[in-house]
Amino acid sequence: MLIEFKWRDVIYKELDILRREKKIGKNTEVGVWLWTEKPLRIEFLREITKTSYVFNFEGPEKLEVKILRDLGYKECPRCQKNHPATLNFDFLCNKCTEVLLAFPGHESYPFIVENLKSRGLREDRV
Repeated sequence: MLIEFKWRDVIYKELDILRREKKIGKNTEVGVWLWTEKPLRIEFLREITKTSYVFNFEGPEKLEVKILRDLGYKECPRCQKNHPATLNFDFLCNKCTEVLLAFPGHESYPFIVENLKSRGLREDRV
C-alpha cells in the first residue's frame, strides 16, 4: 500500500469530523499541512483527497487540516478550487485568469484585461 493512501485515510477522518460539525461542505474548502519523515507525492495526494492544497514538510509526523475561508481564501468560480484571495476579475484564480486570457473571444476576456490594466499589470504578467 502506498504511503499516500495511508495519509488519505487519516485526512478523510479529519474531514469527516469537520463535516459533522458543519464547518465544511466540500473537501475543496480545506488545505492540508502535513509533516512526514520522507517527502510524499503531494499532487497525487491532493487529487485522491480532493482538497485544494496539500503542503508537505519534513519532520516528525503531524497533520493539520485548515479551513481555507478562515485564512482568507476564496473559491474560484471557474475551477471551484480555493485560492488566496486575489484582485483578479470575478475572483478568478491566477491559473484560470491565464487560461481565459488565451481566448480573446471569451465573454470575460475584456473584463479580465481591463482589470489587469487597472492594477498596472500586462496581460502576460498575471
